[in-house]
Amino acid sequence: MRQMRIGVASLIAGLVLAASALAAGCGNGDDKNAGRAQGSETAEAKAQYIARGDAVCDEFRAKRGKLVAALDRAGSSGDTKQLAKAVKQLGDASQKTYEDFAAIPKPSGDVAVLNSYLDAQHQLTRTLNRAADAYARGDVQGGNATLDSNKALADRSQSTARRYGFRICGSG
Repeated sequence: MRQMRIGVASLIAGLVLAASALAAGCGNGDDKNAGRAQGSETAEAKAQYIARGDAVCDEFRAKRGKLVAALDRAGSSGDTKQLAKAVKQLGDASQKTYEDFAAIPKPSGDVAVLNSYLDAQHQLTRTLNRAADAYARGDVQGGNATLDSNKALADRSQSTARRYGFRICGSG
C-alpha cells in the first residue's frame, strides 16, 4: 500500500508541477530564447498566442481537479487497475490539450521554441501512457519510475512557459 501512495504522490506532484506545461505543451529545456519576440508583428501575435494558450491551459485546469481526485482515490484503494485507469484519463486529457495547443498558429519569430515546447509535451503525454501501462500490469515501481524520470522535463517546461509570458500556463 505504501508503494501505491508513493505512486499517487509522484502523479500529483508531476501533475501540479507540469499541469500547465502539459496544457501548454512542454519544452525540452532549449528555452534560451523563450520570451524573446522577433519581427514587427511578433509582439501582437505573441500576445494573441499567449491568450489562446492560456485559455487552453484554463480548460485543462478545469478538468484537473477531477483527475487529481481520481488519482488520489485510485492510489488510496491500492487497486493498480484503477490507478492505471486514472493515469490513462490524465494522459488522454493531456493529449487533447496538446492537440488543441498545437492547433494554435505560432508567432513566426517563436516557432522553434514553441515546437520544442510541444515536442516535450508529447513526451510527457507518452510518459503518462507508459506509466498507465505499468500500473495496469501491477508494476507500481515501474509506473513510479516512469513518472519520476520526466520530472526535470516538466520543471523546465513550466519554467519555459513562465519565461515565454504565459499567465496561466506555467503557473502550477
